[in-house]
Amino acid sequence: MDETIKPVRLKSSFGLRFFDYDEIIMIEAEGNNCMVHTKEKDKPERVLCNLAYLQKNYCKKNLYRCHKSYIINLHYIEEVLIKSREVVLRGNITARLSESCLKEIKEMFDINYQ
Repeated sequence: MDETIKPVRLKSSFGLRFFDYDEIIMIEAEGNNCMVHTKEKDKPERVLCNLAYLQKNYCKKNLYRCHKSYIINLHYIEEVLIKSREVVLRGNITARLSESCLKEIKEMFDINYQ
């Protein structure tokens, strides 16, 4: 595969949008569509697919489904808030964690306290 082609290809209202895995901070469900938060843009971009499709096709490398409404990039976690079950990502973007994912995140990052 040619390395110049970005691996994540998603439909937008304008056509196809291409992303590298490392430019995605978080993907957030919004109805049947998603909002993609990236390093380069201040505002998220709407793409025309749901999180189940994204999880099936793109949750590899560092993209991780942490909640029914969120996929996060593990490289951009800046803080794990145990009591509120949230992660704070680059750019002060927050995402909820399901209970099972909080347990997995704690194991991944070797967080031992309650």
